[in-house]
Formats: sequence, structure tokens, C-alpha cells
Amino acid sequence: MKKIALFIFTICLLSNISAQNSNRYHDFSERGEVYFSFQVKNLDILNQLTRIISIDNVDKEGNVIAYADEIGFTKFLEFAIEPTVLTPPSMLEEHVMFTLEDYYSKTVNEWNAYPSYEAYIAMMNDFQTNFPHLCQTIEFGTTTQNRKLMACRLTSSSNPGKKVKIHLSSTMHGDETTGYVLLLRLIDYLLNNHATDPRIQNIFDHAEIWICPNANPDGTYRTGNSNVSGATRSNANNVDLNRNYKNDIFGDHPDGRAWQPETLAFMAFQAQQKFHLGMNIHGGIEVVNYPWDDSAPLTADDNWWRYISQEYVDTARVLNPNYMKGLTSSGITNGYAWYIAEGSRQDYANFYDHCRELTLEISTAKTPSASNLPNFWNWNHRSFLNFIEQGMYGIHGTVTDTETGFPVKCKIEIIGHDKRNSHVYSDSITGYYVRPIKAGTYTLTYTAEGYDTIIQRTVTISDKQKIIQNIQFGFNAPNLPIADFMADRTSVFVGDSVRFTDLSENEPTAWEWAFEGGTPSSSTEQNPVVVYHNSGNFDVTLTVSSDIIAKGEPNTITKTNYINVIPENSILPNENSHASLTIYPNPAKNAIHIEAKSVIQEVEIMDINGKQVFYQKNNTNRVTINIGNSTPGVYLLKTKINDHYTTSKIIITE
Repeated sequence: MKKIALFIFTICLLSNISAQNSNRYHDFSERGEVYFSFQVKNLDILNQLTRIISIDNVDKEGNVIAYADEIGFTKFLEFAIEPTVLTPPSMLEEHVMFTLEDYYSKTVNEWNAYPSYEAYIAMMNDFQTNFPHLCQTIEFGTTTQNRKLMACRLTSSSNPGKKVKIHLSSTMHGDETTGYVLLLRLIDYLLNNHATDPRIQNIFDHAEIWICPNANPDGTYRTGNSNVSGATRSNANNVDLNRNYKNDIFGDHPDGRAWQPETLAFMAFQAQQKFHLGMNIHGGIEVVNYPWDDSAPLTADDNWWRYISQEYVDTARVLNPNYMKGLTSSGITNGYAWYIAEGSRQDYANFYDHCRELTLEISTAKTPSASNLPNFWNWNHRSFLNFIEQGMYGIHGTVTDTETGFPVKCKIEIIGHDKRNSHVYSDSITGYYVRPIKAGTYTLTYTAEGYDTIIQRTVTISDKQKIIQNIQFGFNAPNLPIADFMADRTSVFVGDSVRFTDLSENEPTAWEWAFEGGTPSSSTEQNPVVVYHNSGNFDVTLTVSSDIIAKGEPNTITKTNYINVIPENSILPNENSHASLTIYPNPAKNAIHIEAKSVIQEVEIMDINGKQVFYQKNNTNRVTINIGNSTPGVYLLKTKINDHYTTSKIIITE
């Protein structure tokens, strides 16, 4: 008994010594977490530490920034690494706030102050009150301290049940507040511009956007509802919510902590809504971080992740060329290549929800001065729109039962491509599915419980293109016609004609074509010829059916932005070859010349709003683009050479 008592006494003594050792660095009774730095160059030790403390940033020299609660910090000290305790980012200054009274009394919101908690709730509710036909505000959970977790659902009444579902959220680390205000502003921007901006109208008609500006209000308002100064990374239980998710490699609780109320609410919310695309906004550095966070093997869609991440960064850099250069020159990174993180929401969403979610690190300052928030909006809001539109591209369709017409839950998998749960499912309620994908040719299989048939489709798709591939299970489903087509050319001058060739399978007997911007605008011929009289990028849709098969709906395919019509005074590329990539003149008034050592495969120009104003596929080393009729201003020029993109800023003058 004496030996047992002595053993217990020794353990308690060591525990008290460890606690005292940690307390000499930081008083945990005030905030519950410590913010500190240290250096470690041993990767194995760093990976061990990720399971104990919350790594926030790691540079190439092994300098680490981290957070920890008292238990985690005590364990950290056992590694005999000397920490440097830092001033928490939210306590570097007293932040400008606006109260509920300010919100209702001010006629103009300049978005240069942080809302109190009460003002935030009022704003979220007023979005629905002021725009009931476009916005639904919901409360999908409560926090540890019973604050509300809220989201706005933005969409129009068009195309019900046939829309991509996109989830944008911010500030699951309570002291990372840039995205908090920017997402509030994004909701306001989308709603107030819907009536006048065709681009935003198109988004509302083809997407359902769910926006949660603050995923951890307990952390943000740690010192009270009227101030973000003193905000903490963790929730009220001192848990890092971005290490608190189930993980297929490291188990249900990688952080050793119970799922928090906020985590449970988001897991249920995401499972219910079945999002197709997601963005989780953080702060502390500037980079777009894509999966995986927990392991080295790349995702099946790594080339797509890099493509959409680079588009985000390049668009933001139009106004700020130095933005997002803190970690990598490109502004993008694979999560694991940066540092390992177990239990992140990004990995959870991708694996368990089959939702393509990335993490946006939007600002070097976690809690920046409120006066800087408008700058971050100016740099990012065009990229937000591009990201939303990426969800509208790829392979879309509806899966139904031929006999009943009811929706079918179906597994959609790409042969020889998908891995680690990268396949997707059609929704059991609507039958709709979305498969984001990089340009290429893919063979998809469709399988559904209760049906013996496995349906197979081969699809060729370009970047920024949507192909609709509807699927039917039931009566003779494999023998129903499958729509497909090609054009003899996809880039033409104004006034030129395009010949379309039907490539449909299973011998259709009827064809219904729709040609956006073409003459004729529709046709029932099998292989029609169409003339384009106006410049732009135009969709083509083909619906096929068979008189022989009595049952089953017609099959439709739509190729978005398929035909690129160039103004008559444009100059097409010639065969001249030059040694290196050159763009001249710049600034320019009438024409831009592009020359490269290798073949230029694609040329794209986007305006200051991130909208594509010119696109051309190419197979020579030289391109001349007529810009005489373009509005003067700053544009983004993107060229594809050897399957890699190069982005440059060009200026068009009067």
C-alpha cells in the first residue's frame, strides 16, 4: 500500500511540476490558450507535435507558430523545446466595431468596422427580410455558449433541383476575422446586384450558395459580444475546431477531444445539404490550400485543384501583384506539402461528404485593422465569383428511374481516375449530381442499389465547360440513345459557319439542337450547319430520342462556351515561331501580340471583374489579339503553353 501511495504521490508531484512549468510561460486562466513560436527541423518531431498542439504556420527554416491549451502546452514542454510566447494577433490593437444601434442608424455601410454579435445576427436576418425571393436565413446549430451558427441560402426560383450547391464559411478559428466581414459583404453584394448584373443573375439561376460568415462566434467574441479584440483561435472549450473532425486515417478523434457542438452542427449541416463545392476561409498567411492536409498522396483531381486555386490567386493579383506570396511564389499549396494537419474540416468534407472543399488563407494578419478590410474585398471578391462559377462547370446531370421518373441515388465513378472517395453521388431527393473535373476525356460508370445495370458514358470536356449527362435506370436503360456531338471547328470569325456532327450512341431517330447565338437557333437535322453573326462564347445543346423505344426520357448534353466567335477584324495566329514568351506592346491601344518559343495552346483575357472577355484555342507560336473595341483598363492575360498556364497583366489604353 505504501508503494502504491508513493507512486500516486510521485505522479501527482510530476503533474504539478509540469503544470507549474507551463504556468511560468502563460496564465491560462485568462484566455485558455497560448500563442507561441519555436523552431524544430526534425520532421518526425513536428508530426508528433501536430497531435498535441495546433500548428498555425511552418516556414522552410523550421520556424513554427502554434497555439495550445494548457494540457497541450504542458505536453509540448516535455520535448525540451524552448517556446517564445507571443502577443495574440487579436490583442495587437483595439479594433473598430459597430453596434446594433450603429447598424440601424447608419445609412451607408463602408465595411470598415467589425460587427458586434448582435449586429451580426441582425444583418443575417435582414438579408432574408429585404430579399425574401432570393435569400433564406437559417440557424443550423448553437455553440458551446449558445451563440447562433447561421447561414444564408442564396438562389433564385429557376431550375429547382438542378443546381450546384456551394458552401462558403469563415472564422472557424475565432481570431481569423478577415473572411467574417468579407462573407457578410459578399452576401450583401450578391443580393444587391442581382437585379442589374447578368453574371450574378446567372449564378443565382444555376447555383445555390450557402454562406456562413462566422463558424466560431464564441472564439471571436471571447471578451464579450461588443468586441473582437481578445478573440481566440479555439472555441469556448479551448478546442481547435479545425483539428476536431473525423478522419479516415487517424480515426474519429484525431485531436483526442470530443466532437464540439460546433463540429457536430457542421457535420450534420453538411450531410443534410450535400454540398458539391466548398471554401473554408482562414487567416495568418496568404495562400490557397487544397487537399489533402493529412497525408502525402495527391488527390485524384490534383490538376483540377491546382487549376482553380491558381485562377483564384491570379485574379486577385490583377489589383495587387504582391498578394499571396508569403508562402509560395504561385500563391497555392497542397496542404500536406505545407505541414500535416489531422482532423481538418477540409479533409472531412472531401472524404465523407464528397464535397470539393479548399482552405483559403486570406490575410497575413489574423485580425487586421478594420480599415484594411475594404482592400481585402477589392482583391478577393472577383475571385469569389470565379470560385462559385467553377462549381457550375464540369459534368452535371440528373439520374432517374425510367419507369417512374423518380430520382435515383447513384454512384458516379471515373474509371482509372477516382481514388480515396473522390467519386460522387446523385442526390436521393432530386437525382442531381455534379462532378467537377479538369479538361480531358473520361469514362464514367453509374451504379445504383436495386438496379442490376451498370451504365457507362465517355465524356470529353474542356475547362470552364459544363456537360449535362442525364442517366436513366430501368427499362432497357443501356439501349436508350446517349447524346454526343462535335463541331468541325470551335473558334470562328463573325459570319462564319460551323458544321455539327452527331456522335450519339444507340441509334437515335430524333434530334433537337439548340444553338445559343447561332442562326438557326434550333434544328431537328442530324448534322446541321449554323452561322454565327455575333462575337462571344456560346452554348450548344443536343437532345436525342428514339421512336423505337417507347419508354424513357430523351437524353440531353450541353456544352457550355463551346463555340468561340471572334470579331471580323481580329487576326488569327500565324505559323511564325519565336524564342521566348513576349507580350507587346503593353500598354496597348489597338492590338496585343503574343509570341512564344513553344506552341501557345490557349489564350484567355479576363476583365477586372474576373469575367472572360476573350478565349481562343491555338496551335501556333504566335497570337495577335485585336483590342481596339475594348474598354480601357487593366486586364488579366492567361496563356497555356506545354499544358502550363502563364498569367500576365495587360493594360488597354484609349
